[in-house]
Amino acid sequence: EAEQLGGQPRWQILRDALLTWPEEDVQRDVQKYRGFVCRRAWLVRWMQGSGNDLVRALRRILAHLKWRQAYELDTIMDEDWSTFDQRGEMYVSGVDLDGRPTWTWNTYKHNA
Repeated sequence: EAEQLGGQPRWQILRDALLTWPEEDVQRDVQKYRGFVCRRAWLVRWMQGSGNDLVRALRRILAHLKWRQAYELDTIMDEDWSTFDQRGEMYVSGVDLDGRPTWTWNTYKHNA
């Protein structure tokens, strides 16, 4: 790993900081999304998007995890999307590389 700090890859430092964060509410979110938090590629993307600034990446990840909780993103597929489907606003347009459905949202048809 090219980006190392004290002999340890920066993404591992970021992962370890998240996994050992002292605040209970943060730990709850980190544990819920442990599958993301422990993934090298996910952490590297956050690092790159934060200009390889560990502190900035950490702050952004913590804000992202709060956002996921606040907007209940994990239950989005449990919602009733039939109204959007009937108006042609959203439709399943295929699957991603892992076989999960992908959606297309025709924003020009959306009346907010």
